[in-house]
Formats: sequence, C-alpha cells, structure tokens
Amino acid sequence: MGAVLFKPTLTVAPQTFCTTRAGALACFVGGDTALPKDTGFALKGWTKCDIANSAIFIAGDPATTMGNVSITGKDGKITTVDRTWRFVKDDAGKLRIVVHHSSFPCTGSWVQRRGRARIDKPVLTCAGICLFLPAMV
Repeated sequence: MGAVLFKPTLTVAPQTFCTTRAGALACFVGGDTALPKDTGFALKGWTKCDIANSAIFIAGDPATTMGNVSITGKDGKITTVDRTWRFVKDDAGKLRIVVHHSSFPCTGSWVQRRGRARIDKPVLTCAGICLFLPAMV
C-alpha cells in the first residue's frame, strides 16, 4: 500500500519515525537487532486501552481521527497520549491505518522572561522541552 507513516509516542532521534513495515513491527513487538531501542510496546502488559475521538474527518474513502488513547499499565497507572490516525480500505476492502502519529500531550503556558515585568513570549512544553514562539501582537 506504500510507505509506512508511523510516529510512535516513545521515540528519540535518530529513530523518531518508522517508515517501513519492519520498523513499525519492531516498535510493537521488538526483536529487531537493527532497531535495538524498540523493545515491544505491545508487550508491556497493558491491561486496558480507551480511545476517545476529538474529531473524525471522512472525505470519500479515507478517514482521519484525532483524539486521545489512554492505556492502563499492570500497576494501574494510566498513560494518555495524543494521536492522529488515518485509515483507508485496501484492495480487499479491509480497513488499514496508513498514518499513525502519537505523542505525549503538550501543555500551553505563558512564561515571563527574566528582567521583564510582562509576559511577552508564549511557550509550549512538550515532554519537558520548552518551545519558545514569536511574540504575539
């Protein structure tokens, strides 16, 4: 069906994107010596998975969904991630995910720059990384 467009939640450079079937499979079940950081997300012993769609967009055959996935670990801890999935039907009529992007939720906040009395730069914090955006006018 084409290239794999898969951005798993727990990835780090240089292995941020999985663009092959083997890479995507390694993310879920591990065991690929070429991708040693992938230890098998699906093998972590999750006990529950809840999917909450914020929106669904259907245009002809393809459908795109955006929302959250909450998974519960063996210890009862719930982890929630943001995700976007795009689906199409293959030649046999089976629904296939052709785009998968997931990441930890970003928190939007305003920060005050040192030495200034006003807040003038918005910042987004994603997984502990602060991204400073241009001042909004």
